[in-house]
Amino acid sequence: MSITIFEEWSNNQINNLNESNPNLLDDDVEIDIFNPEAIGFEEDMANNLAQYLFMLLEGEEITRAKSVIIDTTLSSYMKYSEQSKRLITLFSKLTFKEKIDTVSELLMKLEAGELLDIQNENYSNVIENGYEIVSLIEAYKKDFN
Repeated sequence: MSITIFEEWSNNQINNLNESNPNLLDDDVEIDIFNPEAIGFEEDMANNLAQYLFMLLEGEEITRAKSVIIDTTLSSYMKYSEQSKRLITLFSKLTFKEKIDTVSELLMKLEAGELLDIQNENYSNVIENGYEIVSLIEAYKKDFN
């Protein structure tokens, strides 16, 4: 599920209008988009994080699950349990601020589990300390209010 959330974060899908594809909106529509660029990172940071998590999970949880959610992203290669599908549906119904809080919480849990202690050179330049990222997200939220 966290992979799907990080993909949405990277693909501009966390926004105040809850638009799944805000890039198709008319230019005159005012929309606030929360993505890695909003806190000073490269736009593909969250996709890199999703790919890293996919790598970690590939041999364990994914192969044990029984059903598949089909889409055109990294998620299309994942198998989700019924519970994960329900959680993804619930995430899609959260408010803009609740989705931002969820991203923060995922980053804190990943950091606490030492999953962001990345030695791989492809990711270490993108993913800093999870707590530092969360502090940038909190500053973003304060500015947003």
